[in-house]
Amino acid sequence: MKKNVLYRFLRKLYHKLFGLDVKRVEVNSNPEKNFFKNGDANQPFSELPFAGESMEYLIKNYDFETILDIGSGEGRHSDLLVSFDKRVTSIDYGRSVYFEQRIEKHTCIFGDYYEFQFEEKFDAIWISHVLEHQPNPNLFLTKVHSDLKEGGVLAITVPPLKHEIVGGHVSLWNAGLLMYNLVLAGFNCKDIRIKSYGYNIGIMLVKKSILNFPELSYDKGDIIKLKEFFPDSISEPFDGDIKILNW
Repeated sequence: MKKNVLYRFLRKLYHKLFGLDVKRVEVNSNPEKNFFKNGDANQPFSELPFAGESMEYLIKNYDFETILDIGSGEGRHSDLLVSFDKRVTSIDYGRSVYFEQRIEKHTCIFGDYYEFQFEEKFDAIWISHVLEHQPNPNLFLTKVHSDLKEGGVLAITVPPLKHEIVGGHVSLWNAGLLMYNLVLAGFNCKDIRIKSYGYNIGIMLVKKSILNFPELSYDKGDIIKLKEFFPDSISEPFDGDIKILNW
């Protein structure tokens, strides 16, 4: 614990005095641990706290300039996006253990995402290990839909479904349930990309809004009614434990 406090102090001090970013060097790298956090990611994506493979896929396969990082925590994802010349806006709700580790290297809005109104929509939105913290996922995803440009890129990662309950994680996910919730929030998921790796379920899609919803009963049969907004392979019922699709 004392080493972590000293590391954070020195990191902030060196950045303030010299503009340098002090990074901790791992003497003994652990490939299994790295895969657990970041999948098959290359440098520098493999150094992220989570979702490195998704970040690398986003950078290499999509063109965008502005991006919103929701729940940016210590800012590692935002910092990497800045290094690729992206115009990053990050927003974080509170002073979590992750937020306290950040350095002031880019613009971060400190506040409630639900209440904050942005002046412009974004080319892309990045949401890494944040959705599982939302008491109302539909309200959250509906606002994400409104903040993303039509044709913009949405990238979300969540932890895989597990039975261990930890503080702050108030919902459990698999890829299918995440996709279903995205459809209910207005995203056409016909061409969604999915990959489960390590401690991440990653999805990526280009926003195509659903303009006309069928009348739903929020019961059996709804997925059939919504079938045109799901990949062709999806029917009702379907196995939501999707390992890879269109990735």
